[in-house]
Amino acid sequence: MSDWGTTPDWEYLGDATVSSAHRVTVPQDVFDREILQHPSLPPREDGTGQAHWSYDTANGWVIISDRELDQDITIQEGNLVEGGIETVRYKSPGRNRYTEVGDEDDNYRVTIPSQFFNDSVEDLSRVPEAVQVEVKEVRHFVTATEFYSDEPTPAKSCYLLTTSQLNTILRDDYDPSAGDTPQFI
Repeated sequence: MSDWGTTPDWEYLGDATVSSAHRVTVPQDVFDREILQHPSLPPREDGTGQAHWSYDTANGWVIISDRELDQDITIQEGNLVEGGIETVRYKSPGRNRYTEVGDEDDNYRVTIPSQFFNDSVEDLSRVPEAVQVEVKEVRHFVTATEFYSDEPTPAKSCYLLTTSQLNTILRDDYDPSAGDTPQFI
C-alpha cells in the first residue's frame, strides 16, 4: 500500500451511465468494499453509509463517500496551499450532499445532486465546470485501498471518473467496448 496522498494502487469497481433523472447504478464492488452500505443491510450504527457527494479541487474529480470528507481532521491537515493561501482539497456542494441508494427494485441507483449538472438552476451552488456531470455520460467507479480502509481516516470513498479522467491513470487508453478491466499504471 502506498502512503496516503501519493500515487495509490487503483482498483476499478465498475461503471454506470448517468440517466436523464441524474441517477447512476452503484456497482456491487462499491458495496463489497463497504464504501456505501448495501440497502438490504440494516443502517450502520454511526449513521454512515449513505452516498455523500463531494469533489477533489486538485483534479476536478467527483467523489462519493460514506461521510463528509471535509470534516475529516486528517484531510483538513492535508489542505493544499496555492499561492500561500490555504485551500480545502475536498469540497461538498451546498444542499443535498447526501442521497440514499435505492433498493433492488430501484436497481441500486443513487441520485447525483443537481449542483453537479450544468442545467442546475442553483447557479451559486453549482460545482466548477471541470467537475460537472453530463446526462448519458459513462462514469467509472475507481478507488484505492487507502480510500476504503480505516487508515489514515475512517472515511470510505471512491471517485466517479469520466473515461477521459480514467485514461489519465491507466497504463493504456481504456476502450469500454472491449469489455476488459482497465489496467492501471
